[in-house]
Amino acid sequence: MTVLAAQIFYGISIAAALIPAAMAFFQRPGSIRRYLLCGSFLVILLALGRFLTVCADGETSMVAAYKVINFTGCWLWFLILLFIAAYTRRSLPKGAVVVMALMNSFESVMICFIGIPGVFYTDFSFTRRGELPFLVRSGYTLSAYVYFAMEFLYLIMAVVFIILYLIRYYRVRISVTVLMLLCILIPSIVYIFELAADPVVSLVPLAAALVMIFLNMIVYLGRVYDMDTIVRDIAVNAQDAAVILISDSKYFLAANDRGFELFPELRDAVTWMPVADASEKAAALLSGGMNEVTIEDRVYEPKVWKVEEKGQNIDALWLLDVTERNKHQEFMAQYRSDLEKEVSLKTESLTQAENRLAETLTQTVTSLMSMVDSKDRYTSGHSFRVACYSKMIAREMGKTKAEQDLIYVTSLLHDVGKIHVPDEILNKRGKLTGDEFQVVKLHPTTGYAMLSAITSIPEILYGARWHHERYDGKGYPDGLSGENIPEIARIIGVADSYDAMTSRRGYRDILPQQVVRDEFVRNAGTQFDPEAARVMIEIIDRDRDYHLRQEENERVGVIFALNDRAETRVSEMLSGSVLFDVENITDLSILDSLSEAQLKEAAVIIDADGADRVHIAELRAKYPQISIVATSADRTFENFCGLISAGADNVLMRPLESHMVEETMAIILHKNASMASWKAGNVSAWSLGWM
Repeated sequence: MTVLAAQIFYGISIAAALIPAAMAFFQRPGSIRRYLLCGSFLVILLALGRFLTVCADGETSMVAAYKVINFTGCWLWFLILLFIAAYTRRSLPKGAVVVMALMNSFESVMICFIGIPGVFYTDFSFTRRGELPFLVRSGYTLSAYVYFAMEFLYLIMAVVFIILYLIRYYRVRISVTVLMLLCILIPSIVYIFELAADPVVSLVPLAAALVMIFLNMIVYLGRVYDMDTIVRDIAVNAQDAAVILISDSKYFLAANDRGFELFPELRDAVTWMPVADASEKAAALLSGGMNEVTIEDRVYEPKVWKVEEKGQNIDALWLLDVTERNKHQEFMAQYRSDLEKEVSLKTESLTQAENRLAETLTQTVTSLMSMVDSKDRYTSGHSFRVACYSKMIAREMGKTKAEQDLIYVTSLLHDVGKIHVPDEILNKRGKLTGDEFQVVKLHPTTGYAMLSAITSIPEILYGARWHHERYDGKGYPDGLSGENIPEIARIIGVADSYDAMTSRRGYRDILPQQVVRDEFVRNAGTQFDPEAARVMIEIIDRDRDYHLRQEENERVGVIFALNDRAETRVSEMLSGSVLFDVENITDLSILDSLSEAQLKEAAVIIDADGADRVHIAELRAKYPQISIVATSADRTFENFCGLISAGADNVLMRPLESHMVEETMAIILHKNASMASWKAGNVSAWSLGWM
């Protein structure tokens, strides 16, 4: 073999030694990783030392190369032994480890003087075999024999540990078994060969690199973890808790110190051992069904936490010492009978308060939307229809239930800024002038400002501000384009445009369905998000009877006015309204013929002067769904509160004013319709995570 060929071979050995170094770098931090990194570094030095032997031009450089070789060999197999012991859980006595480390240190010192005859070699000389430089060693000293004996001792101990591991735990993965056997066979064969042949070119660096690669692969396959790091990650602040890690609910991985104290049989267990073999008690606790377990007069509460670590499912069996807690509970039990009633009352009060808060949040959103929609007489119910259409689009686009609910609520609030748009502009029968349209265009930024305090749900702000942006960037208020527009705003924009085309305006009626469809086909990718527009077109195609639109004669509700003087006056005021149907009746028994849905859309006007509080209470008890508005000439606070307590939704003080009557009835009935729409969307403060 030529010098160049030998250099190339050792260069390959150096490159091969870099592979386990890189693999070890990506291992989980801990003692195992340190062994692998140090061992890989020593293999690189070993290969470099052999490379230097073929570059040597004399005795001095050759001796220097052998110093590197013998130093790395002295420590490499010691580190490999420590790794094998850690993996197979064959704890080496600390005294033995200290002695071996001291012997290695002594040999390292002797190796420094390897160039002095009689220190390591009795004599040596530099020569060449063919073209390759070679160091002829005529004999070895006692220190050299100790060096070789220690290397063989480390190798033999590692072989024994591996064999005992494979014999006892034959159910380990076949890949791990093969790699362990190779870790035994490769160095053994190479050592025997080199003792017999004393070749010029050594195979030891390449064999050592392969062994380190196999050790890294064993770590990956066997899922060897540093216990200190894993327990710190899982059992945070669990100072007295025992933690046992089990892979795939079957195989033991590790335990912390407290775990070994409670289950001493685990000290003899090894990684990837079936947990039933490692500890029957631990296996029984892992199977569940036990709320508490007593070990050595202490009571523990077992819990199993599921953890995913690098794609592996790990069960963390956690035993928390609850002895003192249980004693405290027993001590407090004597007071429990006296406190149960009070606790029950407080719990009920808290539950009611939480329910009231959740209902208040729901009603706040609904009332806010009622105020917005009630300003525009021609598009009554717009926000709730847009919310329903947006949710339909989101569902067709594959959004989750939570995402659909979020889009629904965001759509409810998208036009909240219209509260600041004057009524005469919103309800104008003709087309808006340029100045009027500029006022309307302020509502996205106004709504954004109104809702800016809602920091926990930023999507609500996105919907309010950007639902009038266009996909081509020609929208308002900010001129965003494409996917720079938040997706939730793009979906609401499609739903909002659909409802605008399928609702009455002061200057036109509902557009034909085909015209609406053509608009989405023509403007997909320009005005509208192409995906949301495509879904809207599919929804239109399925709506063969054109149900998805504002009802032709949509009204907020029906008002029943008795033939009383005051009630007849209300009827006259509302007779010209486009929002209500008004019926003058003499007997409220007509309500018995109404369906549940019709009752929710109905209101009764009652003259409350006299004994009608009783009448109101009876009516409220019999028809809880209906709206009740009382009229009264008694303008005292006591009278107002009494009528509300009796069951009235609102009170109109006489003399009556036409605009006040119409506005009151619109808000009350629209509130009922809005609440029904909200509940039809199956959304509440609870489902949105507000509570």
